[in-house]
Amino acid sequence: MGTTDRSSSVRPRLEDDDGLCLGLPYRHEGLDRLFRMREEPKPLGFAREALGLSDSANGRFERLFTDQPPRAAEPRDISGVRVRYFGHACLLVEMRDTSILTDPVIAYNHGNGIPRFGFADLPRKIDYVLITHAHQDHCMLETLLQLGHKVGHVIVPRNNGGGLADPSLRLALERSGFEKVSEIDELGRIEAPDGSITSVPFLGEHGDLNIRSKTTYLVRLPGKSLLFCVDSNAFEPRLYDHLRDLVGDLLRSRTEIFRSSPLKTHSQDVAIRAIEGIAQVPESLK
Repeated sequence: MGTTDRSSSVRPRLEDDDGLCLGLPYRHEGLDRLFRMREEPKPLGFAREALGLSDSANGRFERLFTDQPPRAAEPRDISGVRVRYFGHACLLVEMRDTSILTDPVIAYNHGNGIPRFGFADLPRKIDYVLITHAHQDHCMLETLLQLGHKVGHVIVPRNNGGGLADPSLRLALERSGFEKVSEIDELGRIEAPDGSITSVPFLGEHGDLNIRSKTTYLVRLPGKSLLFCVDSNAFEPRLYDHLRDLVGDLLRSRTEIFRSSPLKTHSQDVAIRAIEGIAQVPESLK
């Protein structure tokens, strides 16, 4: 599929002569068939049939596609644990048989801006997607819908369940077509084939309102632990004193800690320095 400059933005857009609006629900099965075409080319008629289109919409639909193959992915030969930084709070953790993706925000290969890892660098199967909270730069449907056919299991924090300010991420994603979505409570733990995923509470975000659907994740794998402190603000250190009693001393255990907040300074250099040496970044960013 091809892209335009406008496709790199997730801002709402009104219908115009250049775009194409389809009245389809997010859970429409044709979307998975469409997005598989990024890796498995099909005739244009296949895409029309998948989405139930009866005409070409005056050429607007055809302009969304290209006959040029995407950039070839590097051979996936992984020993131990590999971590790749895709931007903002999105990291891909891979072992030989397991992959974990946090807060998916994947860049388009449109030739503008700073080079990043993109869709071609993702594995064919993503075993776990971890969502930290519902803000649009962390739970981005534009990316999630394109990955739906790859994703095995989505993990989200549990919401309050009693207020409109804290809607259920699980229900929203299930209604959007994701079949296996699990809620996790604070300090809850999910066993994975190669380790475990633990929900670790944090302070910050949402103006300190009573929003429960937010968490960081501690991922324990053989020989390595990773803590994803997304948008956390350690203004009350006593929280972490209590957490140390429950999850251990993460610094002494050499847990690798990722924090997305350097990007809030709008300095890419700061963000890359913060993460370089822990996760792989594209060569052009070093």
